Amino acid sequence: MSDNNSILEAWLNIIANDYKSIIDSKGLNASGKTKEKTAVVMREGGGGIEVPLYNKALFQGRKPNTNQSPEAIRHFVGWAGYYIFTPWAQQKGIAINPYAVAWSVATKGYEKKLSIDEIVTEQKKKDLLQSMGNNYVTELKQSINEIWQQ
Repeated sequence: MSDNNSILEAWLNIIANDYKSIIDSKGLNASGKTKEKTAVVMREGGGGIEVPLYNKALFQGRKPNTNQSPEAIRHFVGWAGYYIFTPWAQQKGIAINPYAVAWSVATKGYEKKLSIDEIVTEQKKKDLLQSMGNNYVTELKQSINEIWQQ
């Protein structure tokens, strides 16, 4: 079954690279950290792709802050404007008001930017299953041949 782990790892690397390409093409790699922190991780019995936690918002969007009181909005805008959007604007080299961006996020939220179906297509799923299935058949044939030769 170790061959299936290799097949899975190769497939996950394809998906991870496609993900990086898609976020680049859509301009969603603002800080550059998303690509840097995206990695294939293999564990016993499988594997996966690790991405930064904030990537969840790319797939699900973000609703406006639940607490819309002026005090809560002011607090969020001060925090996010300073800690999130100021460094982001500096890294991108863009002249924006980071507090205005934070205010917009707090009061309006934003729509999702990605769909998992853009990255993991039906064809890619079929390719993985076919590769793994072919490997199982090969291993089964080898096992049967070994038993018959005894």
